Amino acid sequence: MAPPLHRAAKALLRSLVAIAGAKVTDQRTGLPAGKALFIPWRGKLLVIGLENARVSPAFLPQPHLTYWHQDLGFSSHPEPDFPHEPQAHSHPLPPPTP
Repeated sequence: MAPPLHRAAKALLRSLVAIAGAKVTDQRTGLPAGKALFIPWRGKLLVIGLENARVSPAFLPQPHLTYWHQDLGFSSHPEPDFPHEPQAHSHPLPPPTP
């Protein structure tokens, strides 16, 4: 169970994200992924929010090749493109040869 201070801090962050967060859209599908708060911190980008969406960052294509300014987008993970096939046997070693 979380202490009362942690619960209060989470509630404060959730309300801050709801008020000042940016809308995030999935760049692969175009569907909304939710709202998030982006904070640059020590050379990293902290993303607060997007609790129910599993997204990965990706650089967006640009009309000109510039290295000093690149647009960052987020995309959801695609579904696996292989069928689930059970293994023939569960033993980790192959059967012995005669």
